[in-house]
Order: sequence, then C-alpha cells, then structure tokens
Amino acid sequence: MKPMASTELPLGRTQTGLSDMPPAGSEPTLGVPRVRLRHDSVAWNEIDDSIVMLDLEQSTYFSVNSSGRVLWRLLSTGTTKAELAAALVEKFGISGEDAERDVSAFLAELEAAKLVESER
Repeated sequence: MKPMASTELPLGRTQTGLSDMPPAGSEPTLGVPRVRLRHDSVAWNEIDDSIVMLDLEQSTYFSVNSSGRVLWRLLSTGTTKAELAAALVEKFGISGEDAERDVSAFLAELEAAKLVESER
C-alpha cells in the first residue's frame, strides 16, 4: 500500500457562511458538455466549510475550501462550466470573468488528478 499524500486544491477565494444550493434557474442545457465527479474512485465528506476527499486509486487525500465546496457539490451530480461559474457569481458576488477563470483552474486541477469525467 502506498503512503497517502495530501493536496489542497486551490480556488483563490474563500468565504464562509453562504448557502450551497445550486443557483436559481440552473437547469440542464442540451448539447453542452457536463462534468461530474468520478464516483467510482473518489470518496468524500464535508467537514466544517471544506470538503475532504480520498482518491481511492492513488491513495491521495485532497481538500477544498468553502468556495471549492460550492463547486464540488454541483460536480457530485453533474453540471456544466457555465453553471459552476454562475454559482460562484451568485454565492460570492465575483465577476463572471473571475468566476470562469476560477472554474477553469479548479477543473484543470481535478482533471489532472483524474477526479472528474465529462459526460454528454
């Protein structure tokens, strides 16, 4: 068994005490690629304002802050990049451009760690 490593996935903005419900009016968009967690290889749990997850294949722990938690919960059921960005704008009052940049960086980290997959 390999020793477990720990990694903090960056998101760039942290804020606490905010609701984690999906943005109002967010509905599936036909033809737009969706992304979701790889449930077959990731175990996770919410602890305070963060999420801690274990990559079961690589024996690696990861954690995300409260803003990453908003995205993670949406990814658990499948979502689009646009829905993720809209959630950050709604929850944290950041610009759409900042939200899109943060979502792209967050997804790139998750994709590099093979924690998410695309679906149609």
